[in-house]
Amino acid sequence: MLLATVDGTRVAAQTDSCNIVWDQIQQMTNYRTNSFVPKLAAVADTVHLEWTGDAVVGGHFYMASTNAGATWTDPFPIVDGREQPLGGYERLAASHAVVYLVWSSCDSCGVIFQNRIYMRRKLSAASSWGPRQTLPLGGAGYRVPGNRGFDALDSSVYVGYFNAGPGSVLISHNMGTSWQRGASVLNFRDQRELVVTQHAIHVVQEIPGPRGQGEISYLRSTDDGATWSAEQVLSTNEGITSNNPVIVADYDGNIYVAWNDGKYGGGFSGTILLRHSTDEGITWQSEQIVSQLATAIFCDVAVEGNLVAVAWDTEVSDRTGKVSVRLSQDRTATWCPAVDMTYLDRRTGDPTIAIANRRIHFAWINDKPRFAAQVFYARSARIPTSVGESDILPGEFSLLQNYPNPFNGETTISYLLPTASRVRLSVYNVLGQEVAELVNTLMPAGRHLARVNANNFSSGVYIYRLQTETVTLQRKMVVIK
Repeated sequence: MLLATVDGTRVAAQTDSCNIVWDQIQQMTNYRTNSFVPKLAAVADTVHLEWTGDAVVGGHFYMASTNAGATWTDPFPIVDGREQPLGGYERLAASHAVVYLVWSSCDSCGVIFQNRIYMRRKLSAASSWGPRQTLPLGGAGYRVPGNRGFDALDSSVYVGYFNAGPGSVLISHNMGTSWQRGASVLNFRDQRELVVTQHAIHVVQEIPGPRGQGEISYLRSTDDGATWSAEQVLSTNEGITSNNPVIVADYDGNIYVAWNDGKYGGGFSGTILLRHSTDEGITWQSEQIVSQLATAIFCDVAVEGNLVAVAWDTEVSDRTGKVSVRLSQDRTATWCPAVDMTYLDRRTGDPTIAIANRRIHFAWINDKPRFAAQVFYARSARIPTSVGESDILPGEFSLLQNYPNPFNGETTISYLLPTASRVRLSVYNVLGQEVAELVNTLMPAGRHLARVNANNFSSGVYIYRLQTETVTLQRKMVVIK
């Protein structure tokens, strides 16, 4: 068993009952003042960690790892609290090599609706952070909501915002160079989360229920925020509080929403529930109980392929708490037992989780004796593609024959990547015209699947082509109707 030393305390690596190995815990901060609300983002083997310092230290701080969390850069102050007083609400997102920090800050502290929203971006692991830019919202009084109030996909950035009145989404399709505003939605609220898939913007938020309690609602836009669907209530509590929702999605359109609920906790919040959509939010599966402990508070959720991980904190007493992680390796069909990741038996919370290259990355805060709250981090070993399967990466790029072939309706394309790569997978007709783009993003090493729906294709021969930075591969498939 591996052992590490953190400030003189030995911390052992642990293996949970699904044979997932967790590496030793790392203490990321060591200040006399509080560090809190860490945020993680990860793409391939690059991991980004950001957190907030208190009024003495001030500002937002950033560290990065380019080797999947094995080693880290020194902390860097992205926002200096001595120069710009903080209104909080900072958010971190990454897409390919680009990482973005968005936050709101008070121009007139003490008046929260004097906040403006700002952004900085870092275009590659080797580049430095760009200058602060004020997002064009036409005045003050705006904030970024929730735990995941903005998202990035390919070269597009989506920033949710709200003020004393309606809120909406600010959108850039050129990595933040220029922006457009979606239509205002009167019921956009503070506890709102946002995620983007290939075809839609997805929002979950806490809304007042018929008896004044919180409920979790979902809405989506398929036209860059110009119009929005009617709200759909995902919680089914009938008078019992639901709050603190989080949302995440994968490239295939699977969406996962988790929240804190009182349905199974005697009417008090504390149970972590989850719902899953396989069709970009059109329909939703029944709720699942991730944790039925009655004292859970905040949760976070992450997804990559068939891996879904939920993290949450639990209040044990006024001065102690725990943080836990639970993993599904089959898109929530089954779950591994929860793993207690608590480092010290003291106040613990603010969990944040990410998955990249089949590793789980997890950060949280923990009080220390004679110190304030500090940020801690742990990562899992790389998880095999399926339970019992050896963790062997492909030796070369491969594009496999689709199956079934010929086909009518839907078929599946498999491809193998020996290293994390920018992938574009498209379908062309015999005239060379592109008829479908299946994948256009950075993908981790390993075996991947892409589904082709040919309902709008005519009968005939089609070419599907895989392009990376170094190779181009193609094969033929036949549609028969």
